[in-house]
Amino acid sequence: MLQCKTILRILAVSEDVGQLPEPMKRKLRDDIFWVKILKLTNLLEPILQWITRLESDKPTIHLVTQAFCEISKSFNDNLPEAPISKIDQERIIEVFEHRRKFALKPIHLAANILNCGSIGSNITDQEQVEAMQFICKVAEDLNYSQAEISAILIDLAKYRAKEGLWKNSFVWISAKDIEPALWWKGICGSSCLSTIAHRILSNPATSAATERSFSTQGFIHSKRRNRLLNSRIDKLTFVKQNLKFCSDVKVDTKNVNNLSVNVDTLNQTNYETEIIEVEQTTRAEQINETRSNEESSLEEKLRDRKQPNTPNT
Repeated sequence: MLQCKTILRILAVSEDVGQLPEPMKRKLRDDIFWVKILKLTNLLEPILQWITRLESDKPTIHLVTQAFCEISKSFNDNLPEAPISKIDQERIIEVFEHRRKFALKPIHLAANILNCGSIGSNITDQEQVEAMQFICKVAEDLNYSQAEISAILIDLAKYRAKEGLWKNSFVWISAKDIEPALWWKGICGSSCLSTIAHRILSNPATSAATERSFSTQGFIHSKRRNRLLNSRIDKLTFVKQNLKFCSDVKVDTKNVNNLSVNVDTLNQTNYETEIIEVEQTTRAEQINETRSNEESSLEEKLRDRKQPNTPNT
């Protein structure tokens, strides 16, 4: 609405458009009204930005606690100035805190500690203890021995104290340009904590990516291609979903064995070509259908013109 502010104010005084109600015209010309809109936008914009960021296809579970922290700070800064009553402000804070307790689970707390950019800075001391307990539970669920769990706890303590492997400044400098999951797998792969950290940080923050994969599968397995085998649909969907992550990577299609893809007998080049052909076929069908409708409409108009007018009796 703010982006269209100038246009809306022109409409309020223009005589070339339909009549607007007088109360609406006064609102559009009122500067106080636009100040209120701006304050509400400042209040809600961080929520929209974080929802968009967390619904990415990349693993962003380590950012969930940071999102709640920054939204809370935004509320504290902008709520007092927002055109909202005190009762509504208190209700907003109450609902937000309830939502935070409902949404944040031990896995989010553990991801925050294992995030090399925060190391537990956005959670309380009690939540840090819960996060470390969750890391131990993951190791137990993976049937690690007690000695291995002890080694994981030692690495966790050294990681938080920046000792041992994490004493080197290069390790932390590299963390600025690398995703946390990849950082643990590549830079800190020699530590006992690496496998657990990568397992936790590789989880998506929301189910939005999964929903998009369902849409992709529905596009591939259409009515015109309903005889595809389930195994082939799975492979096509896998390639289509992961092409976006490989857009900057040059793949040697001659040596398929070097592809780090966990799908048997997957020929990526053929599937990419097939997906492109399906998209082109769909676009061509839409264009042909539009042309056909236009031709039919034109023929009807010509037929009506050719019919002689019947004289009045």
